[in-house]
Amino acid sequence: MRELNDITLAGYRVDKGEGGWLAVSMSREQAAGRRNFIRGLLKHKAKWSRLTNDQLDRVRVFQMGGVWVIEDEELYQYVL
Repeated sequence: MRELNDITLAGYRVDKGEGGWLAVSMSREQAAGRRNFIRGLLKHKAKWSRLTNDQLDRVRVFQMGGVWVIEDEELYQYVL
């Protein structure tokens, strides 16, 4: 069940008080679980595998059809 929560939270950005496109407030535990889930998806993607916690908090990862998509902080989307 926790993994489902992490998948859902990965589709949003972590709101640290400044708001933003699809940003929601999360507890520390939720943000950490979200980061771990996203890191797992990105570990074999050279361009994305070394994001810091702050950078991970500013991206979204979601499924579209049968593929995973990452949306960077400038709202550009890339198929993983």
